Amino acid sequence: MILRPSLRRLKILGHSQILVRTHYSVLSQAIALDSDVSAEGAGPWKFYNAYEPFGESSKWDISHYNHMLFECSRNNSYIEALDLFKCMHRLGVLIERSSFSCVLKVCGCLNDVAVGRQVHCQCIKAGLLDDVSVGTSLVDMYMKTKSIADAECMFGKMEEKNVVSWTSLLTGFASNKLNDRAIEVFRMMLLDRIRPNPYTFSTILGALADDGEVGKGAQVHAMIVKNGFESTVYVANSLINMYSKSGMAREASAVFCGMEDRNAVSWNGMIAGLVTNRHDLEALDVFYRMRLS
Repeated sequence: MILRPSLRRLKILGHSQILVRTHYSVLSQAIALDSDVSAEGAGPWKFYNAYEPFGESSKWDISHYNHMLFECSRNNSYIEALDLFKCMHRLGVLIERSSFSCVLKVCGCLNDVAVGRQVHCQCIKAGLLDDVSVGTSLVDMYMKTKSIADAECMFGKMEEKNVVSWTSLLTGFASNKLNDRAIEVFRMMLLDRIRPNPYTFSTILGALADDGEVGKGAQVHAMIVKNGFESTVYVANSLINMYSKSGMAREASAVFCGMEDRNAVSWNGMIAGLVTNRHDLEALDVFYRMRLS
């Protein structure tokens, strides 16, 4: 696999800046550049061991690498995560499905479809293409990099699909402003007897709102109540947004008043909806209530 050097490198880590520690305080290892290499250079990665647990050497296993990889991804350090994955590959580390899923997410966030395709090839070589989590991550990566045809092709080849797989495809279409396709995926999902999760409902409501399909949105609202997701904050926020965009301020207010918990998006969405629909006094009242909450 040809993985190009990244444009940015980790800075040299001091003793107080070790990237990841293991579960044992006496065992740690950091990734750093050679001190002779400048930040702009493409010098090789080096591992610096900083451990001597009870006088006996230790070797890292895949769990340590995964921990570092997940931490980088979780902290939005995507370049560092990709660099670490390249190191794992060059060192011959046996990469497992969770590692592939994580680095595919990173490729999507970096909008790097070239590296994403190379990782796709490695998934094939590793015999993990039939794994539902890897397949779903590939669909998500291709959608985020606007490779719609590749995402559809990958989804079609998946032998096993779950609600996350369907939602990734649906979300990808919606994110790329292909709302008609997103609505069609939602319909096919229901025909396949896949029970939508709250994120599925939130996403399809956004697509319906953008297309002005409030009639279908009301049907989805009934499904949300039937599935017990009406108290989920981000689902209720999506309902408020849909009704507000459709000029149905009363229905949006009913959803808002029925919420047990509200966040900033809830309050701001309700205020914006009322203002958009020229209910200025009501918007001012909600604003004062927000200040008091």
